[in-house]
This record gives sequence, C-alpha cells and structure tokens, in this order.
Amino acid sequence: MQWKTIFLAAPAIVASLALGACGDDAGPGGDLSPSEQQALVTALAQGGALSFNYAAPFALTAGLAQDAEVGTLGTMSAWGSQTLVTLDFPGTDDDQTLVYTGVTGWSNLNAGNQTVDNAVWVSAISSTSSFPNQIDGAVMGEDQAYGGYYERSTSSRYWANPAEGQFTLATTSFNAPQDCDIPALNNGISITECTYSIGTMTGDFDFVADRVSGTGVASYTQANIAYDVPAVRLTITFVVEASPVE
Repeated sequence: MQWKTIFLAAPAIVASLALGACGDDAGPGGDLSPSEQQALVTALAQGGALSFNYAAPFALTAGLAQDAEVGTLGTMSAWGSQTLVTLDFPGTDDDQTLVYTGVTGWSNLNAGNQTVDNAVWVSAISSTSSFPNQIDGAVMGEDQAYGGYYERSTSSRYWANPAEGQFTLATTSFNAPQDCDIPALNNGISITECTYSIGTMTGDFDFVADRVSGTGVASYTQANIAYDVPAVRLTITFVVEASPVE
C-alpha cells in the first residue's frame, strides 16, 4: 500500500492541525503546546510507536491541538484515537479504507530533545467504512491488532507477539465532527476530506512482546490495563494520483 507515502505528508498536516493547545508535560496528563505536540509525534516515531499506523500522527495532533487535555494510563500520559483513512485512486477500483482504533501512552516528554523515556501503544485495524463503537478482544497479530513498547535508556523496541495479547474497546463518546484546516500537499497527494471530533474511549489491553532492537531485556509483558482516556475521531481522505503499491 501507499500508507508510507501518506506518512511522509505528516509534518504538513501536523503543522496545520496544531492550532490551540498550551501547557507542558511536567507529568502525566495536562496539555501540550503546538511545539510539544510536534516533538511528541517525532519522539513516538523514533520509538517505533507509529510503525504500523501511518495515520497516527494526524489523529494524535488533531486531538491534542484542540485544547483537549491529555489523559493518563497508569503513570504515563495517554491519548486515544480512531482514524478512518481512505486512499482514493482516481479512475481505478483500488480505493482503500481502514479504521485504526488505539491508545498511545508515553512518559517524560522532552520537547527540546524530541524524546520520551518510555512509550506503549496498541491498536486494532478494521476494514470498514465507519467507526466501530466496540471491539471485543481483537487478538494481537492475525491482521487484527498490534502493540509495542519502547525504552529509551536501552534504545529498545518491542513488538507484540502474535496471539499473545488483546485489545478491547468497551465504550466511546464523541461530539459532533468539525472540519480540519486542510494543508496543501505535494508529490501527487491531496486531501479532500478532513474532519475530527473530540471525546473519550474506554477499554483494556495486554500483550507480551519480544525485543527487536536495543539492549534491554529479551521480552516485555504489558499486564492487562484498563484505559479511560480523551480521544479523537479523525476522518481523512487522500487522493493519490498513482497506483497503489504493496
């Protein structure tokens, strides 16, 4: 697919969506300034948290930018998101739509260095044209869900093992959608639709992950943890003037 191509457009969209939040990341929860939002996206990308969800930067920033407070996940700051992404290939039957539903947590954002000390993420993937309000135990791997963990002190990344964990979305509540400011993009890509709404998501997840890089311990276990976090729903359509590439 061309999801990686779309991911390259993230900086322009992040800059456009980062409109109004303020504050700092002195501890879990709170607000983030526009510069901190962009630093967070960079830090999470470096940690691997965006490796399987190229739409995550858009959803994360769309929500944080609208004066919405960051939530908590244990001792971490956290945010939830549902992102409905459509790739429109004009003149073909190759249009693709996916919905990503997930939660991202992080600790000790350093905006100046664009780093976080730790991050955890989990997401379910749905091949539907509408947002799911509930997801009942999407299994890690098997094209249902994925998760991971990052530890900066050892430069370690961990990917959730197939069939060793699950993600559940129990409830959602979102306000009416609003239009995003749509930035101009290059490389044959344009955005024809972008709306967001702010709300909350609840549920739980757990997984066992093996280290794929770094010098940390060989495996990481995320015990089952419940979440009740602020969240954003983002609907975004990209028109791609090229054929899809796997």
